[in-house]
Order: sequence, then C-alpha cells, then structure tokens
Amino acid sequence: MRCDTCKQEGPMVMRVMIAKDYNRSLARPIFNCPECFAQKERSKQRAGASGSETPQPNAT
Repeated sequence: MRCDTCKQEGPMVMRVMIAKDYNRSLARPIFNCPECFAQKERSKQRAGASGSETPQPNAT
C-alpha cells in the first residue's frame, strides 16, 4: 500500500474518518503510513483537536 502523504510503500496505511470534532467521511480519502499518521495526529492535537478514534488499517 502507498502512503498518500510521503508516497512510500508499506504493509499498512490508516485513515481517521470520524472522531470527536472531526468528520471526514465525505472528504476525499487520504491514507497514511504509521509515521505520517502519527505526525498528522500530533498536528491535529496542537491545533486543538482532541479525542481521535482508534485507526482502522486498510488491508486491501
């Protein structure tokens, strides 16, 4: 699977669609490798978002 952020191939990518104060269910899907996912979560926390759901791997 390929990360949409860093473009690296890896065994797993993740996407948060719905969490507290965060709903991207209608947005274009963006899948991230674990490293980019963690960086995005830290960025959201710094911006004031809190309480994300447990990520679900996309195992296509």
